[in-house]
Amino acid sequence: MIITSSVLDGLRTTFSLNFSQAFNNTPTWYDKITTSIPSNSKSNTYGWLMNSIALRQWVGPRISQNLQEHEYAINNLLWEATVDLKRTDVEDDNLGVFAAMTMPNLAASTKKHPDILTAQVLQANGTCFDSNAFFYNTHPTFNNTGSGATTYSNIGTASLDGDGVNTVRSIMAAYVGENGYPLGVKGNLIIVPPQLERAAMVVAHSATYAVPTITGGIGPTTAMATVDNVMKGWFDVLVVPELANAPTVWYMADTTKPVRPLVYQPRVAPELVARFNPEDPAVFDLDKYIWGVRARYNVGFSLPYLCYQATI
Repeated sequence: MIITSSVLDGLRTTFSLNFSQAFNNTPTWYDKITTSIPSNSKSNTYGWLMNSIALRQWVGPRISQNLQEHEYAINNLLWEATVDLKRTDVEDDNLGVFAAMTMPNLAASTKKHPDILTAQVLQANGTCFDSNAFFYNTHPTFNNTGSGATTYSNIGTASLDGDGVNTVRSIMAAYVGENGYPLGVKGNLIIVPPQLERAAMVVAHSATYAVPTITGGIGPTTAMATVDNVMKGWFDVLVVPELANAPTVWYMADTTKPVRPLVYQPRVAPELVARFNPEDPAVFDLDKYIWGVRARYNVGFSLPYLCYQATI
């Protein structure tokens, strides 16, 4: 094949189409637990609130409820991925692998990267807005009312069964804010690695489940009894392959609120750029055509009371 400008234009069109199709067909899960908040600068600073406006009986003059903002910044990061194609492969019309595998793989990796980043941020358990780790035993409630809880925990041990899931959900439901009132947290999403998928599905979707029976007041036996699963339909299950390196850890999240437990902060959407010019250093010196993806975004935490980490 003689490489002409029309041949290169055809390659650009074909490979861009391959990339777009694979990108659009690649499923992701990160948006299930993140709120997308676009950025137009180097970073975003968020003023998170540990409270909500509470109505009061109107006696005397109005009282302004000035909620306390707790600042937390998320810096945008720059990401890239690059692949190359030998110029001789174009001359020899040897493009099958590049078209069928390399470009779709580049596209899928680009689309899935926010998933990978979200899982990494979740497991790294970095600092959130109250200067503590996101999953922490004694988060302050900033409660200045003089009554009620002053700290709360969103990390602990719990079995992934009816009792354990109910315990975690109850703990989250009892969280209070700065005014001492419940925050209205409702755990509705169980997040698990693949190894815990079956256990999570039983809790979330089975009509019944088995429990050990006790005979003669001595203790558990191998005999099992079937009981109704009153929590059927309370939860959705999110199975995350990127959490497989921690097979005994699961999470419960409240995704019913306007803000979800984590923030996905896009600054520049992924862009595919090609280097075809014969005078380009990559082409001239290396005899290669290059495609590269460039993007800017990051993932960070929102409100820690919206997610609980449990270890079996």
